[in-house]
Amino acid sequence: MFVGICSVDIHIPWARSLKDKRQELKGIIDKLKNRFNVSVAEVAAQDFWQHAVLGISTVSASADLARQTLQKAVDYIEENANVEVVDFNIEVL
Repeated sequence: MFVGICSVDIHIPWARSLKDKRQELKGIIDKLKNRFNVSVAEVAAQDFWQHAVLGISTVSASADLARQTLQKAVDYIEENANVEVVDFNIEVL
């Protein structure tokens, strides 16, 4: 069994309030959960309007599959969300 974890540092340039930020993140989190069957939560920077850190995790029988799933989730955020991915880190344990 392999556990994949990923932290994604996000910048939301258009957000002018925590409500704007939470609205954007809710959409991203729901889509990631449904599309990739991963667990997702905002894990840091909860009090900043334009900054967020998402934690994403998955469990798999294969280390490569866990890494690919997390990479696809990050790619999805970069391509489909109205945010900028500043940095991300993927680890498989």
